[in-house]
Amino acid sequence: MSPSEKQNPMPATKGDSAREAPRIGFMKKFVFMVVLIVLFLGTIEGAARLFFADPHDSPLMIPVPGKKDEWKQSELHAGDPYLFWRNRPNAELVYKGVDVSTNAFGMRDDATTQRKPRGTYRIVSLGESTTFGSKVAQNETYSARLESCLDERVTERDVEVLNIGTPGWSLVQSYVWLEREGVDFDADMVLVYHGYNDFLGTSFVARRVEGSGEDAESHAATDLELATRPRGSMERVGEWLNANSRAFRVLGHRMRQMAQDAKSEEPTTNVDEAMASGDDDGVRVPEEERREVLARMASLAKRRGFELVILVPCYREFDEHRDVLFEVANAEGLTIIDLEAAVEALGGSRDDHFADASHPGERLHAEFAALLCERLAGAIAEPAGD
Repeated sequence: MSPSEKQNPMPATKGDSAREAPRIGFMKKFVFMVVLIVLFLGTIEGAARLFFADPHDSPLMIPVPGKKDEWKQSELHAGDPYLFWRNRPNAELVYKGVDVSTNAFGMRDDATTQRKPRGTYRIVSLGESTTFGSKVAQNETYSARLESCLDERVTERDVEVLNIGTPGWSLVQSYVWLEREGVDFDADMVLVYHGYNDFLGTSFVARRVEGSGEDAESHAATDLELATRPRGSMERVGEWLNANSRAFRVLGHRMRQMAQDAKSEEPTTNVDEAMASGDDDGVRVPEEERREVLARMASLAKRRGFELVILVPCYREFDEHRDVLFEVANAEGLTIIDLEAAVEALGGSRDDHFADASHPGERLHAEFAALLCERLAGAIAEPAGD
């Protein structure tokens, strides 16, 4: 081959140019279509944000006060694909007769930041409706009172107690929140208060969300099975859209409304009637899964460097939750505080200390806080490792 042939490769033929032209034309059309679709979807999203309020799409129905057989959509709760439901962020409302406000993270607490302030000892208070403070004022919950007491007792540093208690949550839901979100709050200590809800029947979630039809009756998955079930790619896309697109949320809300209107069913079983008959196979968090989740919490605490404290709840007439909590705490070397001591300290009639069958009244919340403050203040006052 001559030098001129090496420097001048064969020119493209007419046929090669003809094949390249359609390819370039297709790419231009494809890009043009993508731009049009993006502009169209952007216009819809902009219009939704301009003309539609974010829908309150609570997944839970709650009884109308004073009317056992009437139900309404909970104004406190918002749906969540992993937690099933959570407290609405930045809510201001009356819930079960008391004023409630939540911060940007859905905590029944003052505004806070995810990043812990320097020099602060932070406690995250996890639990069910008792932790949330059903039927007591915002500053009367045991979490709020505990913060005030520790502020007085511990002078070496600021103490912050964040109340993430959520009505209806089981131990599984608190664990999922702690693992997915709670660890980012850099807590020094996590208090866990769970019992009653773990023993509700497995149909509880379906009844409260879907109504009282056959699907709810046959619902047999435990909370842990629901929380850890595999999710397909389309479901994950839907979750992303629901989290980021108001247009998607508005459309979904309208479709669910139409489906509910067509079904015309509301839950007919209240919480007391949904309690399991004692068969572990039929409860939201059966005994072996309670042990497993508590062990997972203990492992998470060791990995992330916070102290896990198990609170043993007390109810007016229910105590099936107690034995497992003591057994796991002893096996894992966890601090455990039995809140029955607060009932004994108050004395008098047990019924007088409860607002109903499951929720402590104001005086018992105060006694919880005093007991916790006494047990925890000494350790918290020790010099911080940070």
